[in-house]
Amino acid sequence: MGVDIVIFIYSENELCRTDMHERCCMLSELSAVIRIGGSVKITTDVDVNLKISTENAALARKVFSTIKNIYNIYPEVIIRKSKKLKKHILYILVITSSMEQRSFLIVLE
Repeated sequence: MGVDIVIFIYSENELCRTDMHERCCMLSELSAVIRIGGSVKITTDVDVNLKISTENAALARKVFSTIKNIYNIYPEVIIRKSKKLKKHILYILVITSSMEQRSFLIVLE
């Protein structure tokens, strides 16, 4: 395991234990998580999707609740299990560019 991966896993665990109540702090945390584990897919001029992936269930719950609290958006949650011997579970939160969620994706730009 590389040093960068170990530091990120440690940061994920620390992030799950902190409790932020101010909007600016929650936006900073969300921005960091998107920067590390997010991907933006632009298919057309108006169709934009955001995917946030993590193996940490607590972090997935925290990101879900942060997006829900700030933007009143309920991201789609996809759970994938690894088919290999290691029993890794990947949590993917997906936000699409429907009309209600457009404000969230505009803020990210």
